[in-house]
Amino acid sequence: MPAPDDNASIVEAFRGGCCVAERLLSILPASMLLIAPAPWPYVYYVLLRWLVLICVGAIAYESFQRRGWHAWTIGLISLVVLFNPIVPFHLAHQVWTVLNVVGAVFLFAHLWVERERGASVN
Repeated sequence: MPAPDDNASIVEAFRGGCCVAERLLSILPASMLLIAPAPWPYVYYVLLRWLVLICVGAIAYESFQRRGWHAWTIGLISLVVLFNPIVPFHLAHQVWTVLNVVGAVFLFAHLWVERERGASVN
């Protein structure tokens, strides 16, 4: 643990890979997407759309800042567009079931890849 006055080390630790905040930003929407195929009230899906917009949007922005346009950034932006609550897509329940699980797997895979990338950098 760096000394309290060593702010440069703290900032570098958060930039050096997948930090705790980014993990939470991935795990929360991924977990909600994973359980979304269960029967939930409509408000759950509205909350899910907003959560994906905010959390995955933040991850996509950070991903773009780190490496620009690459496959992960494009995939994250695609999730944000697909689940956006402002101009929602209206698809069949069966389609949403598949997209929810695929979105969750994608977010967990992104988290794993970023964690491995951060471990190899350190």
